[in-house]
Amino acid sequence: MERYLLILKTIVFLGVVGLLAYLVIKYGLRRFQPGSGREHIKIIQRVPLDLKGGISLLLVRIGEQVLLLGASQGGITVLQELPADFLDRDPPDRHGSEPVGGVFSKILARYKEGIKSGREGS
Repeated sequence: MERYLLILKTIVFLGVVGLLAYLVIKYGLRRFQPGSGREHIKIIQRVPLDLKGGISLLLVRIGEQVLLLGASQGGITVLQELPADFLDRDPPDRHGSEPVGGVFSKILARYKEGIKSGREGS
């Protein structure tokens, strides 16, 4: 009889340990995982510029701020800060007057103008 009681206690103990391990993994480790806090920073779109994906453009929302970032193995560069309502606007219609890359072309042109005016000022 004692043998059965010892086996039953061992099974119950292993069940409790398993349940505790499950709860710690499911709920306790979340705060240590990378990416926790995604409610404040959100990657809206990522466009790779090379085949390996090492160089890309990122459209990121940080709180109310919208940023166009350039990312490479060397680091991340803020290319342009966009208006807060940029993502709320309707995208241009593919069959409308705006070409498919029209919005991006405008952003890139503004960025190039900023670089040129920065060089002329120094």
